[in-house]
Amino acid sequence: MSIKFCANLSFMFVENCENIILQYKAARRAGFRGVECGFPSGHTLAEIVAVKNETGLQQVLLNICKGKIKI
Repeated sequence: MSIKFCANLSFMFVENCENIILQYKAARRAGFRGVECGFPSGHTLAEIVAVKNETGLQQVLLNICKGKIKI
């Protein structure tokens, strides 16, 4: 059995912390195949879906506050 890791964008690639789109791209360049993030903001859902599809990354986990944050 192999262990698989995903990039946690809440803690990794923080040099791009103001732009989650750049964090997705940095995770892909670093060789990750999956990402997780908490409370994405500053971009529309369509923009986040587009970069996820562009990079081919699997969204493993997405933490959001139900009904309080619009992405």
